[in-house]
Amino acid sequence: MKDKRTSQLSPAFTRPELLAVIAALALLLPLITAASRPSSAKTAVCLANLRALTHGMALYAEDNRGWFPGNTGVSAKEWVAGIVALGSSDFTNTAILRDPAKSKLTPYLRGIPTVYHCPADRLTQRSTGQYATQARSYSLNAAVGTNSQKPGNVAVDGLWLNGSASHSIGQTWLTYGRYADMIAPTPAQLFTFIDEHPYGINDDNFAVSAQTPQWIDWPAVHHDSGDTFAFADGHTEYHRWHDQRTLVTAYVVLNTPANGNQDLVWIQQRTSARIPK
Repeated sequence: MKDKRTSQLSPAFTRPELLAVIAALALLLPLITAASRPSSAKTAVCLANLRALTHGMALYAEDNRGWFPGNTGVSAKEWVAGIVALGSSDFTNTAILRDPAKSKLTPYLRGIPTVYHCPADRLTQRSTGQYATQARSYSLNAAVGTNSQKPGNVAVDGLWLNGSASHSIGQTWLTYGRYADMIAPTPAQLFTFIDEHPYGINDDNFAVSAQTPQWIDWPAVHHDSGDTFAFADGHTEYHRWHDQRTLVTAYVVLNTPANGNQDLVWIQQRTSARIPK
């Protein structure tokens, strides 16, 4: 039996109710001194962050004729801005998380940058003479969102779905620019946001090869050897990893073969599905 903690949200919440939930979360999160709490408490805060991001995404879609914000790894018109890889100039830059012109979910999160950071993510980098934590811990499933590099509204290409950064929309695997596109997996089985491995996170999306056995991006492992996820129907989950090869705690190598890794299979099944013939 999988070891998971779930937090269920009814997708039928009204807009005022969603705004009230986000407001409450945004007010409470800065008050939590997560660094002194046990890992279970940090996981609970992380799940709350993911839930707030999910609410923000739903509200954004409501305001934009059902379409999600951009999720292509560029700096303009994306759900969030900044490359937060270790050594990058945006690693500690929380200003971009407060700027609605750069991070499109910011207006729905009251501009509070702590929502973007998992308290279990302890990676730091020297900035202005002192060490500061990574500005952002979360990424959005690379198969979810719109392509901000194309005119109008169109779903992302899901570049890495075929394992070679060459997949395009409508090719082999489904991509999801709006809730209406989520025919398979079902919204309850399609992950949106993930707490990404702090040594592997870079742009705004989390790439998965649904076709080949390899890690493109790496999931976090700092939640009791597990990770946290948000799903398209609004619920959040904790999932424990079972393959020791997944439990990398230092530098990760992107595009790493993962033959027979059941953790990768679990994520693949919740990333996309083949386009029906």
